[in-house]
Amino acid sequence: MANKLLKDHDKEFEAIAGFLLEHETIDFDQFVAIIDGKDPLLASPMATETPNSSDDPPMPQMKRERSTDTQIRSLKSLRADEN
Repeated sequence: MANKLLKDHDKEFEAIAGFLLEHETIDFDQFVAIIDGKDPLLASPMATETPNSSDDPPMPQMKRERSTDTQIRSLKSLRADEN
């Protein structure tokens, strides 16, 4: 059954794989467009929107992670405490 499904939809799978190789991500509308034989770039609502940076709220600052050296020292300290 699975082999038949793969063979029956081989062209769609190849089109999806090609799109993913080129764009790295795919949304639902793009996926459906490929299955329907349409242009996936025209199907995405994001493709038709024009971003207006003045209306966008500022991006929140990401919390900076500790450096690898600090993490290693913390692990060594924990191991020393266990012994």
